[in-house]
Amino acid sequence: MSNDSPIQDAPAPFSGAFDPEHDTRPRADFILRSSDGVDFHVHRAILCFASECFDGMFSMPLPPDELQRDSLPVLPLLEPAAVLLRLLRLAYPASTLAHYDSDNALEGDFVAVYAAAQKYGFCGVQQLLDEMLAAQPQHTFRFGWGAVTTLGGALADFIEWVFDGIDVLIPPRPYAQESFR
Repeated sequence: MSNDSPIQDAPAPFSGAFDPEHDTRPRADFILRSSDGVDFHVHRAILCFASECFDGMFSMPLPPDELQRDSLPVLPLLEPAAVLLRLLRLAYPASTLAHYDSDNALEGDFVAVYAAAQKYGFCGVQQLLDEMLAAQPQHTFRFGWGAVTTLGGALADFIEWVFDGIDVLIPPRPYAQESFR
């Protein structure tokens, strides 16, 4: 993220907007900043419950020179806002999952969301995504192929090499023309 880009707030419920007269939820106590400059106002307790990574990180004292915004500590992450939004919506208990119930749940950045869930130890989110994938087996190959290409394509190159040379390994069977007469 370049320092020239203005920081934006994520959409609700991670926007940080708080109306004390109508909002009964506790205020966020931490900010996760995406690679493209979007701030997600989150709750440490929920992140600790949902993620082994954040549980371990929050058990250590914060450095004195930490990045802050509105008196809240800010943790810059490598993932873009679209990935973090989907990951956090899956991790937060009160979040709506309606847009994950349709066929397009496994579209777009599904592989990146799965990778982020694995990276940050969101075991419950990983399990939910595994169940969604199992319920829609027609997407399994596409997910696997997306994971392969996300990992740099090494396995994809290997598979292509194998299939290019398959006729050498298993030569085509000659058809006996006379057996069909």
